[in-house]
Amino acid sequence: MAELIQRNVVIIPPREVWPLILEESQALKILLDTYFKGAYFTLSSKKGKPMPHVSLYQAAYPATVNQRMLEDTIEEETVRTKPFTVSMNSRMEVFSHEWIWWGARKTKPLVTLHNALVKALNPWRQGQLLPIHKELLHGGSLSKECKRSLRLFGNPLCKSTFAPHITLTRAKKPFLNVRPPLPSLTFTVDTLYLTTVGEHGTCPEILERFLFQG
Repeated sequence: MAELIQRNVVIIPPREVWPLILEESQALKILLDTYFKGAYFTLSSKKGKPMPHVSLYQAAYPATVNQRMLEDTIEEETVRTKPFTVSMNSRMEVFSHEWIWWGARKTKPLVTLHNALVKALNPWRQGQLLPIHKELLHGGSLSKECKRSLRLFGNPLCKSTFAPHITLTRAKKPFLNVRPPLPSLTFTVDTLYLTTVGEHGTCPEILERFLFQG
């Protein structure tokens, strides 16, 4: 199989709200057996600093698709995008019994940007899937809708299944307990980031920034 390179297009909340997000992440680490290696699940930069994020479209591309191609495609969308507000939900969400999320409300600006990025970037995938994705299509706990999204877009959470969120942790055992409420959190977004993809969906490195210009 040809080499595939994973990339993610994300929103990164302003630094002033990071302590609140990381506090919730750390609290879960104390309660659960998680895949943490450091202080926080969201530990993701090369310098070992936490970087919580909301993924808008993560996918794997053939190595023949260079970074400039992706950058130009993303920039075409951010040129016509205006800054908007992201509001987080007040309850934790659990995906596939192990991923614990702080979900974001699916507002029109957020969904519109997601849909535009998927439409623009998906063709660069050339229909390629990672081996783990092929396994998920033939088993696992994904819903029919998520499998359809994975087959079409290389990601189980696209278009109708889009579920914007900040991952707080990943539990090693199924997490079905009562979910504690989360504090109120709202922030303004005016930039997208293209990042590499690390273990458990982290973002080890920011490759490029794209300011909204709409």
